[in-house]
Parts: sequence; structure tokens; C-alpha cells
Amino acid sequence: MSVMAQRFGVICDDLRAAPVLRALISRPQPVVLCAVRTTLEADGLFHDLRGVEFCQRWEELLPDTSITDVLVGGGQPETLVAAKHLAQAGKTVWVLPHPQQGLMFAYEVSLQLEEGQGLVAPVFPDRARAWWQQLLQAAREGWLPPIQYIEFERFLDAGRRGMSPRSLLPLDEETGAARPGSEMSVSDVEARLLWDLDLVRRLVGRYNRATTLRTGGENGYLRQQTVTLTGSGVPELVWTVKPRSADSVDRLTLHTAEGAFVLEERPDGVTAWRPHFDAVSTVTIRSDLDVLFPTEVTAAAWRDAVEAFELADAVQHSLERRRTVDLHHEPVSERTIFKTQMTALGCAVLFGTLVLMVGYLAIASIVPLNGTLLVALRTLVFAPLVLFLIAQLLLPLTRASKASRDV
Repeated sequence: MSVMAQRFGVICDDLRAAPVLRALISRPQPVVLCAVRTTLEADGLFHDLRGVEFCQRWEELLPDTSITDVLVGGGQPETLVAAKHLAQAGKTVWVLPHPQQGLMFAYEVSLQLEEGQGLVAPVFPDRARAWWQQLLQAAREGWLPPIQYIEFERFLDAGRRGMSPRSLLPLDEETGAARPGSEMSVSDVEARLLWDLDLVRRLVGRYNRATTLRTGGENGYLRQQTVTLTGSGVPELVWTVKPRSADSVDRLTLHTAEGAFVLEERPDGVTAWRPHFDAVSTVTIRSDLDVLFPTEVTAAAWRDAVEAFELADAVQHSLERRRTVDLHHEPVSERTIFKTQMTALGCAVLFGTLVLMVGYLAIASIVPLNGTLLVALRTLVFAPLVLFLIAQLLLPLTRASKASRDV
């Protein structure tokens, strides 16, 4: 008796999804991937995969009751709209986090989930890595001494369009050619950082302060970046990334009161602890699918993505402002989103009012103005500020988070 294949929707132009798709196809139960065409380049994700059906628009997935799960990846605006609509339609949406999705998308999904509109969960492929499962279990079981300081050294191929598939799941071969030179793509660095932020946050807890230094980056490529994260009750983290060379080894160093534990990963994907960490060898390694697509998932899982995006956003703000940036954690709600938008808008309004006022004074000192024109110019200068202040009266009408309302 034949087993009916599970139909799994895919809307993705993120080339890092390739090993995740292969993991889905490797399920014991037959799987058919119903892929929405996004770009010609993204079609390459499905080469050599059996059981792939293509459709032209994501709306075709909405009425298909045989599709209960959809994998979404990439940062195209239409893809993000599709993720929210598919969740509202009752499908479980699995999102491969990407820097282009942005913090606002994470907040919008959180608000939707809080209102009970669907189910969205993140897929962080590095969580399936054997070394990560071992380290996380060792920390949670108390086998690892308290961590005092963390150094995370990453090396990326120079100018690669996407990160190496080996950095997602083990045993995948390297594909694609490297760009000559010694500079990394900014987009690759941001993508690598976002996933690493999820790892360290799950290992030690929340960070609330970020400092970033970068060498290069003006032309879309950089030579080095260093991110320092600190917080209350968590060990300081220093994350660095540099272009890969022949002898480069990714290295995670955990400094503890009993010495340093160093995990090294060679370019061929082989990992080793120095000194040898006996406790991790007793950890049972779960399959990739069990980790990435758990059978029991709740709306709370999306909070992991929100916190990773918040940290990445703080890192970006630190880079732009060239100083340390504080991160204030607050439950996502209409009220917090309103405050975030009003803060950004308020800065623009104040700057615009200052520019208009200087322009008004300059004109008034040169050109004689009659009463009507003076009133019109003053209205033009101060109207945006007045409207902004009036908009603040809408704050009491916004909804606080469910947690806040339950207190």
C-alpha cells in the first residue's frame, strides 16, 4: 500500500536553504516540495531534488488544504507578505531568518501571533549542528563550568555571494567560486552574524549592549568586523569575522574559572575540542529534522527570531553611530511598535523643523514679507511638529502586550 506524500510549500530565494531542502526530501515519509518561483537563480535550489512541483504565485498555496507547512526564506517584500498571509490562512510557516527581513518584519509577525493569527517559527540551521547540540546540552546539564568570557572567530570566503553550505549543516560539499581578493561581502557577514547571535543567546542569555567596529564596507565589501556584546549576568562576547585563508579555522573559545574550552572547526567541517571535553561525547544527537522542524511548536518560538533580529539591529545602529548602543527588551505589541516608529519619526521631524526654521529666518532677513506670507511660512515650519505632537495622543489607544494586560 503506497504512502501518500506530504506536500510542503516553499517560497525562498535564499541560497543557504539548499541543505535544509535536502533534509526535508530525506524524510522517511515521501515529500513533495511545492515551490513558488521567485528568481531564476533561486530555481537552482531545486536542481537534483526529486518530487518538486512549481507554481508561479504564492496565492496558489492558500486554498491547497494538502499543504499545511510552508518554508519561507529571503527578504523580498512579496515573500514577507506571503509569510503573514499564509500564517493567517492556518498554515504553519517556517521562516529561514535573513538580515533583509529586518526587525520590523519580526515585530509585525509577533503582533500577528499575539492576536492568535496563525503559527510562525524560525529555522536556524546551525542549531542542528552536532557540536552545537553537545555544547548546549553540556551547559544546561551543568557539565560546563560557568562561562566568564566568550570569543567567537569566524572566517568567510572572500566575496562569496552566499555562505558555504558547510556552515549550515554538516557533510555538504562546497559549491561556487570565490571572488579573488581579501574582502568579504557585507551581506555574507550580516547573514553569518544573525545566525551566530541566535546561538550565543541560547547558550548564555540576553545581551543588552552592542559595540561594533568594521574595516571597510563602503563598497559592499569589508576586511574585518568585530562585535562586542555585554549584558547583566551574561559573559562578554567578542565576535570577529575575517576573510578565509588556507589555514583558517573557525574557533569558539569559552573562558571559564577552570580554564578555556576551545572548539575548532576546520574548513572540511571536522570539529574538535581542546582540551578534549569528555562530557559532550555522551550527548545524544538529534536528527536535523527533529531540531529544525519540531513536531510540537508554539507561537513562543518566534521570540527567538525577534531577539536575534533585535541584537542584529543594535549592532547595525552601533556601526552607524560609531558608539555603544543599549538594547531595551520589551514585549512586542502595538504599543511598542508605535513607540519605535514615533521615536524614528520624531528625530526626523525635529531635524526637519530646525532646517525649515533656519530657512525661514534666512528668507525673512532678505525678502520683505507681508502678513499673509509670514503666517503661511510659520505654518509650514511648525505644522509637522504640531501634527507629530497630536499623534502622541494616540498612544493610549494602542494595545499593550498580552503579558502586560494580564498583570
